[in-house]
Amino acid sequence: MLVLIVLCAGAVADVAPPEFYAPNEELRAYLLQAGEEHPTLRALHEEWLAALEKIPQVTSLDDPMFGFSYFLRSDDSRYSVMLSQMFPWFGTLRERGNKARAEADAALERLYAARNEIFAEVKKAYFEYAYLGESIRVTESQVEILKYMEDVVNSRYGLGLSGQEDLLRIQIEQTKLQDRYNGLMQYRPALAAQLNAAIGREAAPDPEWPQAAPLPPDPPPAPIVMARLRVANPKLSESAHTIEGREKEVELARKMGYPNFTLSLEYLDMKDMRNPYRTGPFLETLDAFRSWATPVRVDLPPLPNLNDTLAAQFGTAATGIRSLREQTQPDNLGGLMGMNSLVELEEAYDNAKRKDEIMLSVNVNVPIWRKRIKAGINEAKHMVAAAEHERQRRALSLDAEARMALFEMQDGKRRYLLFEQTLLPQAQQTYEALQTSYASGGTDTDFLDVLDSIQTLLDFELEKVQAGRDLQLAAAELERIMGGPWASEPAAPVAAEGAKQSAESTPESLP
Repeated sequence: MLVLIVLCAGAVADVAPPEFYAPNEELRAYLLQAGEEHPTLRALHEEWLAALEKIPQVTSLDDPMFGFSYFLRSDDSRYSVMLSQMFPWFGTLRERGNKARAEADAALERLYAARNEIFAEVKKAYFEYAYLGESIRVTESQVEILKYMEDVVNSRYGLGLSGQEDLLRIQIEQTKLQDRYNGLMQYRPALAAQLNAAIGREAAPDPEWPQAAPLPPDPPPAPIVMARLRVANPKLSESAHTIEGREKEVELARKMGYPNFTLSLEYLDMKDMRNPYRTGPFLETLDAFRSWATPVRVDLPPLPNLNDTLAAQFGTAATGIRSLREQTQPDNLGGLMGMNSLVELEEAYDNAKRKDEIMLSVNVNVPIWRKRIKAGINEAKHMVAAAEHERQRRALSLDAEARMALFEMQDGKRRYLLFEQTLLPQAQQTYEALQTSYASGGTDTDFLDVLDSIQTLLDFELEKVQAGRDLQLAAAELERIMGGPWASEPAAPVAAEGAKQSAESTPESLP
C-alpha cells in the first residue's frame, strides 16, 4: 500500500500521478523497492496518517461536564445533579477542521518531497555503480591492448629491433593499470553499500553490475521547466498548504474575540427531610387533630402544581387550622394542641406542595481583553507572511538548482557526443596506425608514441563514460526538482556496451 501512496503524487489534488523515468527494468524495480521499504518514507507515511487522525479531534466539541452536589445540612434539598456543555462560536469547529486538513496535506507533500529525493538518491547511486562497472570494463580492454603490445615488444626485442627499455616501459604500464584495476575493485563494496542504503534495504551481497541504460530524453526549455516546478514541486506545494493552514489560524484568532456558550442542565432534589409522607409520630398527631378539628371553609387561591392527593388529604385540615388560629388565642388551644403543633402542621402543608426543581442555564464568556485578542491576530498574520517568504525562498532556490541541472545535462551530453563521435574515433585511428607501424618494424615510430596513444585512448573512453554518468545524474536531479519526468521515451541509446556482460567474466585480478 505504501508504494501506491509514494508513487501517486497528486492523488489528493486530483492530478495525474507521474511515472518516474527509469531507463531499464532493473532500475524501475529498485525504485519500487525503495518506495515500499525505505524507513524515511515509512516514517513520513505514519506522520501523514497521524495528521489525518487529528481532523476528527479538532472538529468535535469538548467533553461535557458532569457535576454532583450533596447537601450535608439543608432543610430544603438533599442533592443536585448538573450536566453542562460548552459550544464555541459559530464556524470555529469548521475552521479548526480546515486548518487540520491543510496540515495533513502539508504532511503528504513532505512525503512526496522525500520520495523524490530518495528516488534521486537511488538513481545517483545506481549510475555511480554503473560508472564503476564501465570503468572496470574500459580498464580490462586496455589490459588486453597492453598484453598485445607486450607480445609485439618481445618479438621486436628478439629480433634486435627494440631495446630492453621498451619492454620495461610496457611492464610499467601494465603495473600501473593493474593498480588502477585493484583500486576500482576495492571501491565496489562501498558503492554497493550506498546503493543498498539508498534503496533502504539491509546489507546484502554486492549486486550485479547494472544493465545498459539509454541516455535520458532531452529536457524541455528552461521557461517550461521553471513553470513546471512552480506547480509540481512538492516542497512548494507543502509551503502552499502551510500558508493555507496559517491563514485558517488567522480566522481562528479572530473568532477568539467572540463569546463561547455553555449550556447547563441542573436537577435539584427538593424533598424535605420532614416530608409528611413519611410514617412517624407526626403523622399520628396530625390524624388525631383532624378527627376533632371543625373544618372552616376559607377560599384560598389555587395552588399551582398541587398534587390532588395532597390537597385532598391536607387541604381541609389546614384551612380549618388557619381559621382557628385567627379566632382563638394560643392559650385557648393549650389543652388541645400547643402552638408548636400548629406551626409544624403549616410547615408540613407547605412542604407537601414542593416538587423537585429542574434548572436550565446558559453561560457566556465575555472576551473584553481586546489587546490580547488583537495580538493573537497579528501573530497569526506574521506567521502567514513568514510562510509566504519561505515559499518564495524555496522557489528561487529551486530555480537556481534547475538552471544548474539543465547546464549539467547539456554539458554532459555535449562531452558525451564529443568523445563518442569525434575524439574516440580519432584516438582509435591514431593508436591503430602507430601500432601497425611499430609492429611492422618501422624505425620512424617511437614506442613512447605508441604508449601515449594507448593512454590517450584509455583516458578518452573513461571521459566518455564519465560524461554519460554526469548526464544521468543531472537528469535525476532535474526530475527531482520538477517533481516528475518530462518525457517517457529516451532520446538516444548509449552506444557503449553495458558493464554487466563483460564484468561477469572478469577475474578478480588481471593476468
